[in-house]
Amino acid sequence: MDKCSNCQKSLSGGDLTLPWENGGNKYAYVICPHCRCKNILYDFGGQDDDDD
Repeated sequence: MDKCSNCQKSLSGGDLTLPWENGGNKYAYVICPHCRCKNILYDFGGQDDDDD
């Protein structure tokens, strides 16, 4: 994902939060440096649900 889903600007320089890094987030996300929208990265280092 290289563009924000909200403002369509580049996510370059945005803050990446990895899965479970922020308490209970299941997916990684990048916070857009322009509009601060969370852009979820569904296939980025997530854990499988089958591991329970």
